[in-house]
Amino acid sequence: MRIPGSWTVARPFGVPVRIHWSVPLFALLAGGARIAPGAWLAALLLVLLHEAGHAFVVHRVGARATALDVLGFGGLCWWEGEVTPLQRAYIAWGGIWAQLVVFAVTAACVAVLGDPANAFVADMVTVALWSNLWLIGINLLPIPPLDGKEAWSLFPLLRRRFARRRAARASFTSAAATSSLLDRLASSGGASARAPLSKAGPGARLHVLAPRLDPKQIQNPTAVADDVDESSFTPEVEAVLDRARAIARAAARDVPRDAPEAPSSKPKPSPGGGSSPSGDRDS
Repeated sequence: MRIPGSWTVARPFGVPVRIHWSVPLFALLAGGARIAPGAWLAALLLVLLHEAGHAFVVHRVGARATALDVLGFGGLCWWEGEVTPLQRAYIAWGGIWAQLVVFAVTAACVAVLGDPANAFVADMVTVALWSNLWLIGINLLPIPPLDGKEAWSLFPLLRRRFARRRAARASFTSAAATSSLLDRLASSGGASARAPLSKAGPGARLHVLAPRLDPKQIQNPTAVADDVDESSFTPEVEAVLDRARAIARAAARDVPRDAPEAPSSKPKPSPGGGSSPSGDRDS
């Protein structure tokens, strides 16, 4: 979209930069309604850098900037592409971040070099510092078409994103601990007990595992899963752990401690690649 009364003055990276006829009014306001070429130039550059900040973030999120307009009341960055709500909030902050960089660099130069003696440079510094902060405050108001309308959504969006990541990490930890527990239980029942377990869910794994447990190989059945950190477990995982302990206790009660071992025939290969006694197959 092209605003009437604007002229293209440059095309950096193929993006047209257009200046509107009302820009001198903005420059005059930035200079305090006086003849101050330094303030005028700084105001023009500040708006350009603000819109360039938007364009830079647009490029970083995978969209495409199509034009930059500098107007008497500020500027506009035109862009196109599919973005997420979080990326849209990043784009809204892009111009503010650019202005903050200008403020930080100018403040550092003044701190190191001192206040400029030249009136032209002094006017530029005044705009880059104090007028800049004033414009940032105005632009962050949550009112359209100002950037604040979308910029402030960044923080709730980030909170939700971090909450989802924490939940995903907790679920991964729970799943890893449960898998480790079931693998230890499977190893107590023989090598072949592990083979078919990867094809079923936790409930099915315990169902397959239960007939294979050998209580004589478990010194303390009630402590099979007691050394697992359960601080981040979900109720479902806790239920799996409780069932695993119950299986171990039941297996220990069902077989007498002094019972002789039952004779077994020659092992034959199981479908999972291990071996198991022929008389100890799942029904």
